Amino acid sequence: MIQRTINDIMDEYYNDEYLVDITYRNMIHTRREELLRIMAGEKAVDVIPTSNQRSKLKRDNILEVVYHQGGKQIIVSDKARRLLEEP
Repeated sequence: MIQRTINDIMDEYYNDEYLVDITYRNMIHTRREELLRIMAGEKAVDVIPTSNQRSKLKRDNILEVVYHQGGKQIIVSDKARRLLEEP
């Protein structure tokens, strides 16, 4: 019989997917007010004026770019929207 150590148990608990999810939730929590303003209809460029910050949020799939006939629009991703709407 192989005995598991606390390190083995923690390795299973803190697998990559778990840490990625926690990090994603923390980013959304940190930017909650700004994301809610974007969801309410304000332009992302006005809410988050620094393009570098918007780029990082797009890279992390919190914001996404959609194209309409009038041009492009930056919106909150569906996954981030669901997390924001949780109680």
